[in-house]
Amino acid sequence: MSIDLRADLEEKKMDASVVRRIEAIQNELEQLKREIAIDLGIEKPRPTQLEGLWAGVEFSDEEIEEAKQELFSGVSSKEE
Repeated sequence: MSIDLRADLEEKKMDASVVRRIEAIQNELEQLKREIAIDLGIEKPRPTQLEGLWAGVEFSDEEIEEAKQELFSGVSSKEE
């Protein structure tokens, strides 16, 4: 493989890496924008979508609270 061809391949890999990073930053900015809009009351939070194994399963508020307490039992809060 010639040196020019190797340089071209390396440049294309770098270009692809830059494009992926820009897309990641755009996604992060969109998420931040949604979070700020929710905090300001401009937008309502989206409900969490359960997929895969849990798709279509309904959980009551009591079940969710019970699961939270079990999950976080023994974890001290920052306020303490």
